Amino acid sequence: MAGLCLSAIAARADIIIENREMRLVLGDDARALSLLHLPTRTECLVPGAGLPAFSTRQQRGYAGDLNPRIVSASAVRRDGDRLIVSFDRLVSRAIVRIKITDAYIGFTLEKIEGDASFSAGKARPAFFNEETLPFDELFFLQLPVKERAHFGDWLNVAWDDQVAVNLLATDPYGRVDSVREANCRILRAAAVSEVRKEAVGAALVVTQTAQLLDRLERVEEDFGLPHGVRARRRPDAALSYWKINDPVTLQNVDDYLRIARAGGLRSFLIYHRAFAKTLGHFPWRDEYPNGRSDLRAVVDRLAASDITCGFHLHFTKAQVEDAYVSPVPDRRLHLRQHFTLAVGLTDSGSEIEVLEDPSNCTLDDDRRLLRFGDEVIAYRTYTTRPPFRFTGCQRGALKTTPAAHVAGTIGGLLDVDNWPVYVRFDQRTTIQPEMAERLGRLYAAAGFRFAYFDGSEDVHPPYWYNVAHAQWQVYQEFKPEPLYAETSTLAHFNWHMMSRSTAEDPVTAEELKDFIAHQRLPEAAARAANFTRCDFGWIRFRPPSATTLGMQPDIIEYATSRAAGWDCPISIIATLRDFDGHPRTPDNLEIIRRWEEVRATRWLTAAQQRALQQSSPEHTLLVNEAGKFELVPCRPISVGGKSGTVRAMMFERAGKIWISFWDTRGKSRLAISLPAARVRLFRDLGKSLVVEKSADGVVLEASERRYLEVDGLAAGDVEAALGNARRL
Repeated sequence: MAGLCLSAIAARADIIIENREMRLVLGDDARALSLLHLPTRTECLVPGAGLPAFSTRQQRGYAGDLNPRIVSASAVRRDGDRLIVSFDRLVSRAIVRIKITDAYIGFTLEKIEGDASFSAGKARPAFFNEETLPFDELFFLQLPVKERAHFGDWLNVAWDDQVAVNLLATDPYGRVDSVREANCRILRAAAVSEVRKEAVGAALVVTQTAQLLDRLERVEEDFGLPHGVRARRRPDAALSYWKINDPVTLQNVDDYLRIARAGGLRSFLIYHRAFAKTLGHFPWRDEYPNGRSDLRAVVDRLAASDITCGFHLHFTKAQVEDAYVSPVPDRRLHLRQHFTLAVGLTDSGSEIEVLEDPSNCTLDDDRRLLRFGDEVIAYRTYTTRPPFRFTGCQRGALKTTPAAHVAGTIGGLLDVDNWPVYVRFDQRTTIQPEMAERLGRLYAAAGFRFAYFDGSEDVHPPYWYNVAHAQWQVYQEFKPEPLYAETSTLAHFNWHMMSRSTAEDPVTAEELKDFIAHQRLPEAAARAANFTRCDFGWIRFRPPSATTLGMQPDIIEYATSRAAGWDCPISIIATLRDFDGHPRTPDNLEIIRRWEEVRATRWLTAAQQRALQQSSPEHTLLVNEAGKFELVPCRPISVGGKSGTVRAMMFERAGKIWISFWDTRGKSRLAISLPAARVRLFRDLGKSLVVEKSADGVVLEASERRYLEVDGLAAGDVEAALGNARRL
């Protein structure tokens, strides 16, 4: 520790907590003084920060002040494996149990002594003042950690090439995060009273960065957490998948296998819509007359062909047509706002008078739904001054039954999803574990091995808790444990479950390169800071049409090459019709196949990976004359003007100019002013094709992707000749 010798620390500090890798020093005034990485003698805290290692946040409404108050710990002492934390001017004190292992030091807020919270049946203290107020949030560890080269905000870890400092939750109930200050990151773990006030834990890891995942694996084992480290280390964790939304049956499964083999794809992600009519109770589609046994037969057939099947699920909500919603809405569906009937309703009234102001209610189409009793009522608008009324009401919406409701009945605004075909669950009820059990039975019966937790953001506050807790309830029901999983939303605790993160809804082929450059690449860098991969999908395979050029070889190569640079997968969405209706499907699939082999064999060097992590230049992966992969930078060039249907990429190789080119929609013939003696044409490198000569150059057929080699001409001259090519 700069400027302070160890003997001085010992003289002024009451508590030293250490394992073989770290030493944490707390002053008897409860301030964090030092966090030393012992093997390298690296001080990990900001010297002289003086931050209390423990504090509480209180809402001071009883004292006439609505602003939250932060109360810092004033003293701490150690009693065996417990820390006794006292707070200035507060009756309450915190008991924090510590667990010291070689891999981490655990901190568990075990008990609050002298908590002045009260409930029904418990007398309110005669002098209920700020000194006896219960806390809203208690930080049972907070450390001012020095900034390092990287910070992973999901895992809550600061690291560089040498040392990593990680404070992470050991259960789903604690809020673990960080606050960025001018010269440090304050890593902190808290118990939040609305979730759980006691028995909340976190682990502190200080280690060499190369050993961080080893330490986290020990945390997961000791606390019975999902095996996030093991999933990240799987050799197939970077491989891509095909997201399938249509029914896969024994009648068409061979067509799916044909596409998968051509693209080197080894995983299918099967959407619940492919086999179920509605989300919630999952009644079977007509294509599965025998239900689970039909789905299992398909999954087994794919497994026999080395295809691993995963489950794409929404799990925090039910479809509006499902039995959870219609014709009798489940009382455990979430209400965004509650309303009390000011006047009783008949079974046919078109206005609803309520006691509460509806100003914040949505006016989005298909989301203006109220529930009172077993009836759903659609409204057109509302008044925002008394008397408060919902007007233009349609009774018996969503096939519910209109009914009379007496004054004083409490109902509310149904929590209809932003995608208004779903209604969200109330996470405080039994509906989420009920859904989890049903999903677990379906997962096991089908033989799924991985999962995508979609719609994870579709929960009500507190989001930091409900996102991960809802996932955790479902994840625990999946037996065997998923090989890996992905999520649409990050929350600290789900790092252990979600070993790959955040595919995005598809953009058009025309937008994909920019989307990869400006959204996916920064996302991949952020996920890498959390020792996690980012899914570079979902990539929509559309054939060319009047509105789109469709997915083209250079576009898919840009996406999958950038993903490979970060050791990440892609995922594609397409129907059999999409593939069969696209003239360049064989080329697109061959590109995917090559890059999947690159991922599987870890062919890329570190230098190549660094190059691919940048947005430019673009690259193409060749199979050279020796049948080996060869990676070269390339750039797009124009062929025959902007109105043409030919796309091309130019690159230099062995002192010569090369062009890969193809027709986006079928076939075309091009007259190009290039000397025939200086060009060679290839479909496969090393096997030249006959070049048709013309009076002033050559004639090339553009269809499938081919390669043109030009010897002895400058790149600018070649580009100009192709730009001026004439379509015959």
